[in-house]
Amino acid sequence: MTAASTTKPPPSRIVDTLTSDHNYSDRLDRTAFGRVIGKMPIAVFVVSADYTIIYANRAARDIVRLSEKDLRGKNFMSLVSPEQRDAALEFLHLPADILREKSMSVRLLRRGVRIPAELSASPWGGKEPILIIYVCDLSRSVTPLHSPMEKTEAFRIIVEESSVAGLLIVDDKFKLVYVNDRFAQMLGVTPLTLIGKDFRNYVHPDDIGLVAGRYVARQQGMRVPPVYEFRAIHSSGKTIILRIHSTTMMGRDGRIYSVAHVIDVTDEVVSRQLLEESERKYRVLIETATSGISVDDPEGKIILVNSALCAMLGYHDERELIGQPITKILHGWTQENIEETLRRRMSGLSEQYEAKLKTRTGETIPVVVSASPLYDSEGRYAGSVAIFTDISALKEAEAEVHFLLDLLMHDVGNQLQLVLAGTDLLDMAKTEKDQQAACRYIHDGVARCLEIISKVRRAEETKVEPPHPVNLSKVLLQECELLERQLGVRPMLEGIPRSVMVRADSALGYLLRNVLENAVKHNPKNEKMVWVTGRRLESTFEVCIADNGPGLSDTKKRHLFDPGRRFGGVGLHLVTKMARKYGGMVTVEDRVRDDPSQGLKVCISFPLVS
Repeated sequence: MTAASTTKPPPSRIVDTLTSDHNYSDRLDRTAFGRVIGKMPIAVFVVSADYTIIYANRAARDIVRLSEKDLRGKNFMSLVSPEQRDAALEFLHLPADILREKSMSVRLLRRGVRIPAELSASPWGGKEPILIIYVCDLSRSVTPLHSPMEKTEAFRIIVEESSVAGLLIVDDKFKLVYVNDRFAQMLGVTPLTLIGKDFRNYVHPDDIGLVAGRYVARQQGMRVPPVYEFRAIHSSGKTIILRIHSTTMMGRDGRIYSVAHVIDVTDEVVSRQLLEESERKYRVLIETATSGISVDDPEGKIILVNSALCAMLGYHDERELIGQPITKILHGWTQENIEETLRRRMSGLSEQYEAKLKTRTGETIPVVVSASPLYDSEGRYAGSVAIFTDISALKEAEAEVHFLLDLLMHDVGNQLQLVLAGTDLLDMAKTEKDQQAACRYIHDGVARCLEIISKVRRAEETKVEPPHPVNLSKVLLQECELLERQLGVRPMLEGIPRSVMVRADSALGYLLRNVLENAVKHNPKNEKMVWVTGRRLESTFEVCIADNGPGLSDTKKRHLFDPGRRFGGVGLHLVTKMARKYGGMVTVEDRVRDDPSQGLKVCISFPLVS
């Protein structure tokens, strides 16, 4: 190294010498620097900025067993063992002043066999910077750091008496030439039993192709994964799972040997498989649950949701919710609510309560929430799990019960008041005319009660009947004729074709009759008029029934479908329920826009069918 440093020509001249002539080796050999490194016993590689080999002296060619022609234009990194290339690149990218003071242990590839070596480098600048890499072959070096007895003792402790790793050497004929005690113990035999035997005899039949294939490929210098797992056969006949780390080395006889250390990972793999199976079962349980399930972390952020919850809220992908605060889906919850709930969960409290979830479109869904705390393996609070059960149907049924109860107390109660008033009048009647008036009170009250009961019963009967194709035009014409016969009003029809097939059921006539009768019965005018118009939309057919009655104010129109406000009566409430069952909807507007006094118009849309 001293000679090289004293005869080194200027960097620019070196760069020019190496990059301006195709015969770079001859040109370099004629320089003082080239004559020095050419005779050096240490391997020297001169490489460009992208690690293309520009020059390699004889020692360098000998260490990798390649000719000058084979090395010309080859990338130096292709000579480094693949698993060390990233580390070698990181080393060679060190700043120049640090790089000159450092060295690195690497394994170079000699026709596929890894050769231990020590690598150092020195960068040279110029118009095209180059790098001089020095490599010391350690495969034959013997450093007398220990006496023979010390080496033997170290070998015995580290290799022979290893209680963790099994060690083995296989020749180029599949034969085991060395095994330590630990490897023999893994197979339930003694080392002498294994020496000279074909290692394939101890590999599980289903894995022989894998293990033998990689062994052959490695012997031929091909790149294969050095670490993998395979099944072996214990002397008792049971299957064990081994993890092997294998490489190749050249022996003194010139043959290629496979050297490997092996760890028994049977318990680890079995535990992993059991854990994976347990996780799979829980995942299946979560994903197949009909209720929505979510898990949040200690900060109240969602870390897991199942498909049922995504579907319930209208999300197409669980990733839209992962990482979001739980308040994103809980309607009306504030951070203060979250913090209070968090304190209860951290104290170990599980609870059940009603709440509302926000859908993707901003609608709300009533749910029952069953929430419980989660803890990690060390007993620390790790978040909470919540099960959301949609109770929309329950709430609807509850509302229906309240409506029917209100109906009995309000509508039927009012009619019974007429009956009671009629009986009082009957008791006080002195003339036949008074008696007839009293009887009319009683008759009208009883008839109204029976009408209300009949409407409710009819609506309940049709709940279980599935919608099917019905000719709307035919049913509508029949109800218009019935209206004329019973109440003396003939509706004026427009835009009603001979046949319109819609999605409905046998109660369709009842629905239309209610709207037609309301248009007449709630009209105080002497000359009652009803208009029935139809129009086909994209996927629905709309029927509008209008009258020349007193109409409704905007406030009453807004609350017309609220059963608690009583504006529409039981008939219109049931009409709305049936329209929803068919997949349609009911709307109410002024017959003449912005003039309620000109009458009311009720429009019902029906989904069309082929």
